[in-house]
Amino acid sequence: MRTSLSSSALAGYVATQANHFFQDNNPLSSTLVRKNIPTVLSWLEKSLAANKNRHFVQNGGVVFNHLNSDQYAMFLYMLSHHIGKETKKSTEASKIYLLNKALHGLDVFYEVTLPEIFYFAHPVGTVLGRAKYRNYFVVM
Repeated sequence: MRTSLSSSALAGYVATQANHFFQDNNPLSSTLVRKNIPTVLSWLEKSLAANKNRHFVQNGGVVFNHLNSDQYAMFLYMLSHHIGKETKKSTEASKIYLLNKALHGLDVFYEVTLPEIFYFAHPVGTVLGRAKYRNYFVVM
């Protein structure tokens, strides 16, 4: 997958945003974010590839642009979910969830499990609860 930022730059971007909005004695570590980016990008690639949107799949490859708010909202949800579930770092997962909520008006708590393939299209004002979601779920 082609990305608009390297993993290191993307990790710094997320950490800087979260730490700007949620200043406390426990800043979000870009190292923690960077460590989880490969798994999250793999999930994001699978989801975006299934969409066939011309902005997401170009020249036969998936493209992730951190400045595409739909893609970035998906990425932040996936990152918060993965960090909360796999690392059990609830404070860090909460900050990423809250960042997504602040930036996109999207309320999908990190404990909510979305399917392997889903898509957010203009998710502003969306609230998703702890329901059972299936593949090819679209929020619009």
